[in-house]
Amino acid sequence: MDELNKHNIDDVNTENCAPQESTENQQPTMALDADAQETEQAAEKSNATPEIDIDKLICPRCGKAFTQKEKKCPHCGLKNNLKLCKTCGATIAKNAKRCPKCGAKNKKSIYKHVWFWILVVVAVLFVSSKISALSNNEELEKVNNAVTETVQEQETPTPLSTEEEALIGQWCAIKLFKLEDMKSGDMDAKDLTVEFSADHTGKIESQAGGTTSFEWSYDDTTDKGDIVFKAGNVTVAIIGDRGNMSEYAGDLMMTSDSDSVFILERQSSKNASTSTETADTPKTSKVVSSKISVGKQNALRQANQYLNAMAFSYSGLIEQLEYEGYSTEDAAYAVDHCGADWNDEAAKKAEEYLNTMSFSRSGLIEQLEYEGFTHDQAVYGVNKAY
Repeated sequence: MDELNKHNIDDVNTENCAPQESTENQQPTMALDADAQETEQAAEKSNATPEIDIDKLICPRCGKAFTQKEKKCPHCGLKNNLKLCKTCGATIAKNAKRCPKCGAKNKKSIYKHVWFWILVVVAVLFVSSKISALSNNEELEKVNNAVTETVQEQETPTPLSTEEEALIGQWCAIKLFKLEDMKSGDMDAKDLTVEFSADHTGKIESQAGGTTSFEWSYDDTTDKGDIVFKAGNVTVAIIGDRGNMSEYAGDLMMTSDSDSVFILERQSSKNASTSTETADTPKTSKVVSSKISVGKQNALRQANQYLNAMAFSYSGLIEQLEYEGYSTEDAAYAVDHCGADWNDEAAKKAEEYLNTMSFSRSGLIEQLEYEGFTHDQAVYGVNKAY
């Protein structure tokens, strides 16, 4: 019995001596786990991509973002006179000439130009006067159809055929035949010159009869290869290589009601060298202009239409033609050949501004320079209009 009691006492002592985890030690462990979770969450937030306000303005007063449609900054009440730079997206003033961040030019929308609204008003008044003058819908439809056809003809001229393209240019007389006896004689290029333009117009210049204008059209191609045209009351033909006049194949034969036949050669040939030396500058420029592309012709026509309606600077007119869809090359050609006096255009533009609003002298010069005029042109324009 004593021995059994001894064993029980030893077991109890052993249990009491065994190490036990303290609740005090457990509490710090839980606290550390919570701190670790918070640290991980904070790290995840800091690594997240910051939200970027695209297409929003940044208020220069309070530095907060707001949408472009707001009239005022919803945070500080500053009036919204801001816009986004189309090049870099930075917030800039609407009336700024250039973006202070990237330096891109702050171009005004076309509808914000004074001349645009002047054109709109003129167009509205013109259309209103036309409508009031018409008595019924049938007359309106006739006028609209006529205007549409005219615009289409101007904007999309009929392309020339191969036969018509062969006639374009300047031709100089080299031979004269008399039908009575078929005697021939040489002619000087100065005696007779015929010019055919791409717009189906032309002119005849002779020492005896002066200058005569005409309209021409393609007529027929004969079985001998002659390409026949009507030029006013005269018949002309590019001689083929299968007829009696085949020795002059490629030259131009011109006949009239008289008994004379003229043989003409292109001015660029060696026989027309004398004419080339004596020809004046306007003639040469007309020959060149008859061979310009359709795009350049349309751009030139549109440039003249704009100049008839309002004033433009050189660069401003190029930008306007490019806005209409013309290439830079076609637009530059049109502006170079439109014959505008840019000093006069500056004076007209200055008058347009003064008729609609008030300007100081220096302010008007600055505005004309902003429209693309040079400083000298702007000063000239202001001196004329102020």
